[in-house]
Amino acid sequence: MVLYRKYRPQKLADLVGQDHVIASLLSALQSGKIAHGYLFAGPRGTGKTSTARILAKAVNCEVYRQSSIDNRKKTISDQRSTITAFGEPCNKCAACKAITDGSYLDLLEIDAASNRGIDEIRDLREKIRLSPVLGKFKVYIIDEVHMLTTEAFNALLKTLEEPPAHAIFILCTTEAGKLPETIVSRLLKFNFKRANNKDLQDAIVKICKAEKIDITKEAIEAVVKAADGSYRDALSVLEQVWAGGGEIGEQDVRSAVKVSGFGLVFEFADSLVEKDLGKLAKKLEEANDLDLLVFNRELLLFFEQVMYAKIGTLSRDETNDNEFALYEELAQRIEFSQLQNLLKILLVAEGDMKYYPLPQISLLLAFSKWCGEPEASQSEKVIKDTEEIKDIKDIEGKNRKTSTESRENKELEKLEEKIIEVVEEKPKKLMKAGKVTLDDVLSNWTVFLSRIRPVNAHIVALLRSTRPASMDGDTLNLEVFFRFHKDKLEEPKIMDLLCNTLSEVLDSKVVVRMQLAQRTSKPPVTVSRSNVAEPVGEDISRLAEEIFLK
Repeated sequence: MVLYRKYRPQKLADLVGQDHVIASLLSALQSGKIAHGYLFAGPRGTGKTSTARILAKAVNCEVYRQSSIDNRKKTISDQRSTITAFGEPCNKCAACKAITDGSYLDLLEIDAASNRGIDEIRDLREKIRLSPVLGKFKVYIIDEVHMLTTEAFNALLKTLEEPPAHAIFILCTTEAGKLPETIVSRLLKFNFKRANNKDLQDAIVKICKAEKIDITKEAIEAVVKAADGSYRDALSVLEQVWAGGGEIGEQDVRSAVKVSGFGLVFEFADSLVEKDLGKLAKKLEEANDLDLLVFNRELLLFFEQVMYAKIGTLSRDETNDNEFALYEELAQRIEFSQLQNLLKILLVAEGDMKYYPLPQISLLLAFSKWCGEPEASQSEKVIKDTEEIKDIKDIEGKNRKTSTESRENKELEKLEEKIIEVVEEKPKKLMKAGKVTLDDVLSNWTVFLSRIRPVNAHIVALLRSTRPASMDGDTLNLEVFFRFHKDKLEEPKIMDLLCNTLSEVLDSKVVVRMQLAQRTSKPPVTVSRSNVAEPVGEDISRLAEEIFLK
């Protein structure tokens, strides 16, 4: 039996990280105030369905049922009005054991994801009239209830409002916002939350001791981070790395779930705070073996902790001393408004990465948006500085003598001439005779990209999804697979940069011309000398193009 089923909570006290839910339900059980409907909402793996089963055991446990019969002093038509004390299930009686193994006739679990239509709800309404076979209450657990259709919700509404006295509904969902307000208003709602790191660590240590699993403290911390507050995910990861046998180390967990580790995440975070786009692009290229969607989520969770540190609510229980100090340090180096913008940009990138065929581009675009435009080239800086000088000279010249103004104008003209020479100077050595072939372009493509990267890493990301198609004299036909890529690359400044850089690399004048690829052509993952690369699916390429063109 898998770990998460073997160690599934069987009592309310076994739930991890849900103290507020435990306290409320125990109080209601002990007072005998059992509601007709409950809504358990929260992230996956936090114990919603397990709690529903525990509640079903508690209200049908034979220990409390027999006690109720022995001590009954009056008969009331409504069973819920009978003063009966409940509590934690005993897990020893026939009812508790039957609910645990899934054979109890008065507990019906419905998967709304596969039984979401009005016909299934109508069938439920017909059967709910029947009295319980064995227990005191007939309990209906509807899992992923947000998947029901509108018609099914409408059919369920009247039953939830006026159910039979012997029926209890427990609705479980990960997306409570999708439920109609009319449904939610008729239920007692309990919000489940992600377990904190300490509670998860204690639970994993306990299970490792019971199963005699040899695991390091660092590996347990890695499992907890990978689980992101989900008890079930934590046990799934633990079982995955345990299957290999031997001692489980931190690197085993990272390899299994493709997490990057705190060190790499901090390096990216530090570069983001510094807004060093070149360093970020280089690190992103080196991290090609990571699951970038998972990595982006780790960055989000990292900066969530930085925000807590900025607010002043970061808990030392959630982190060790070293990590706590690093969070505090970054919080001092970034403004609160900047931190908000960064989190928004990373959230948008996560959404884009789910639909875009090249996730590294989505992440690089997010970094580019955060860091802003790359630093201007030396000639552009000279032009900018000179324009500022000229403006100052024009203002000051009005109050100076004619001779002084004339002398300064001459000096300014000389400076402008030098600037024009810097900007318009063309590498004459590139104009040597000789025909450039497509093979020459492919052989030097990597060098060409390395020359472009320091100037604008964004352009490199776009070029990686293009393919040199053919040479027409001194013109390189560059095949572009997405129209929005083509429009961006054809901007005059970018075209000048591509032509000049490629000419310099090939030591011969080359003109770059963009052409939109045919539908039958497939984009490459990389461009190499042999031009052999794993293609991206045509359907995905079309979908990406349609999404970005909207």
